[in-house]
Amino acid sequence: MTERSRRVFEYLLILPMYIALSVPIGIMLNGLGIKSVVVLFYLCYLTVNLMIGMIVHAAGREKWDILYIFIADVIFVLLFRDIILTINIAAAFAASAIIAILNIRKIKRFGWAVAAVAEITAAHLIFDTTLPKYAAVCIVILTFYGIAMLLKKDVRYYVAIPIIMCIVGFLAPVSEEPYKWDFVRKAIDGTGKFISRLKDETVYFFEGFGSGNLGYTGYTGTGKVSGKIEKNVKEELKFDFRSKSLPVYLKGRSYKTFTKNGMTDPEEEANYSDWFAVYMNSLYYAGVDHEESTYFSKMMIADVSYKYLRTEDVIRPQTVLNVDYNDKVPKKKKKGFGYRVRYIALDTASPDFEKLVNSVDKDAEPLSYTDMIAYVMDVYGIDFRTVMTEEQYYAAVAPKDMSAYLDTSMATDRMIELTNELTENCESDYEKALVIEDYLRHYEYSTAVDLTDKENYIDSFLFEEGRGYCIHYAGAMVMMLRIAGIPAKFTVGYNHSDTESSLVLSTESHAWPEAYIAGIGWINFEPTAVFETAADTTWGLGEDSRKTSSGSVPYDDEYWKRYIPQGNDQHVPIDVQIEQQKKEAEFRTGTALKLLGYTGSMVAVLILFILVLKLIGYIKYMRLSPEGKIKSNMVNVFDIIDKNKKVKKKKNRSIFEYPDLIADEELRDKLKSLIEVYIRIRFRGDDADDEIIRKSREMFRAIKKSSGKVLVSE
Repeated sequence: MTERSRRVFEYLLILPMYIALSVPIGIMLNGLGIKSVVVLFYLCYLTVNLMIGMIVHAAGREKWDILYIFIADVIFVLLFRDIILTINIAAAFAASAIIAILNIRKIKRFGWAVAAVAEITAAHLIFDTTLPKYAAVCIVILTFYGIAMLLKKDVRYYVAIPIIMCIVGFLAPVSEEPYKWDFVRKAIDGTGKFISRLKDETVYFFEGFGSGNLGYTGYTGTGKVSGKIEKNVKEELKFDFRSKSLPVYLKGRSYKTFTKNGMTDPEEEANYSDWFAVYMNSLYYAGVDHEESTYFSKMMIADVSYKYLRTEDVIRPQTVLNVDYNDKVPKKKKKGFGYRVRYIALDTASPDFEKLVNSVDKDAEPLSYTDMIAYVMDVYGIDFRTVMTEEQYYAAVAPKDMSAYLDTSMATDRMIELTNELTENCESDYEKALVIEDYLRHYEYSTAVDLTDKENYIDSFLFEEGRGYCIHYAGAMVMMLRIAGIPAKFTVGYNHSDTESSLVLSTESHAWPEAYIAGIGWINFEPTAVFETAADTTWGLGEDSRKTSSGSVPYDDEYWKRYIPQGNDQHVPIDVQIEQQKKEAEFRTGTALKLLGYTGSMVAVLILFILVLKLIGYIKYMRLSPEGKIKSNMVNVFDIIDKNKKVKKKKNRSIFEYPDLIADEELRDKLKSLIEVYIRIRFRGDDADDEIIRKSREMFRAIKKSSGKVLVSE
């Protein structure tokens, strides 16, 4: 074979890889919406470029191939002067340029694998669930070639298998519809989930050091004002409903005192179920029986377990009755901690609940403990003694000092003016709270707001910035409630509204205000624009009271311009904002997981490919003659010794010199004996028996296993 013929032959061997790389590029450009890239035209000019490349290689000028291709493509552009053809010529040249880059000596070995990963990623993003069959075949071939290049520098003579795959792939029957790679997607998604879980485990582990919040996002249990929020989705709780699921606020901790940095002075709750004593007295004096109680309340049971969460707080529903712990309660709750909770879900938007609020007699004497036991059994069918003791009951219904929840030291004149104007026509505290809630929901929701450097973050939120997230909304409503004379506190926890899932995600962490309505107790309100109010999720009977309340909002559309900063008064509908949030979070996390999934898949394919190569090598070895097996084993022994770092490189080393490089005396003598037998078999024609083959194989394994210890430095 002449030198020119050899070059043409080598080029033809690598040509299928060039095609496998280039074809998907044209398909993807077309899939991106660049309709000017016509696959037929693109392939025609690509073929011309590849032919030019072959001619240049045959002439021994392969370093200049991309220059010749560029000149030819420019000539085509000048000749045809057609925009469609020009775009296709440019696309074909781009593919040729990528090939030229991948053939650079320093890039060649790793570049093909990188190109394969890039095409897999791009194809997944562009074609969603389907991929044209011939493009898929090309990507599979490219992937195998990229892996082969990683294992061996030059594999042009070992591409027979991918070529056969290519031929079989193109000759195989093709359905009219593109093939759906659902099993590949499932494998990728599964790998992505595994890597995501591994990431969460790593982050969770490091949360146990230092302050306990290293890299922590989601629930923090603090009332501090933070800067911009970077969302990170992870599973923090499992809230497994035992009955019909309803949206629920999961409370962690409440705060009483305002500072320029946020809320401090956490509330110490002696008994989580104190609210129930006040609530049941109100039901009694309103004459509510079992049937009427079902109009706005439901008994619920749920199992709670901590996942990627580390906190001292017991996360529970606001209206809890009992918390039954599975084990001893540690100070620091972490993964594995769990309990069962019994609570009552309240529909505070029900008209029947509003009637209850309006019928409260603030001066009524609490029921006796004995009477309360009987009444609770009649209404809810539970033993009140399992909820609280007699001592706890009388402590719960005793008058409370609410001064800590009425502190307005950070209130400014314009906060006071705004609050008074909003609530001047309201007839009850409950109505005032609803009006303030509705007003704040006209502010724009944004997680990009940073008010940490402000002297008064509530005033800045209300009158300067005009936008913020839950901490700002909740803080503003707590202050406005207190200005209106209503005790209020700032609460942090979760707003778990995804009733179809028992998993509580870090993105559901939330802050909201609680208002104390005399005779009823603490009630949640939702001023944050993108979250649903009780009116949006009402499940009680009758028409929603929050939409028909006699205390109508005392302002019109022009009113917003008076207080809310200009430019931020265009309120985006709640459902639209929620959907936008979900899409943004899903896109960021989805993209990251997909890329991680591709990496994992490539590693899996690489491992599989290595195993296949080893299997092929074993089969080839077993098919050798006895003499061939001994030769293969001995050549491998010499090759391992030559490649060892302790051994100096030497051309034409005699096989009799290799034993002198062995430090272990016993192993050195065995190698000398094997070499003598090997010489007689190879050059004198002696027979090779199974014993000699076994010894040569064992020598190969011994040298391979511990070559660093048995070899000596020259």
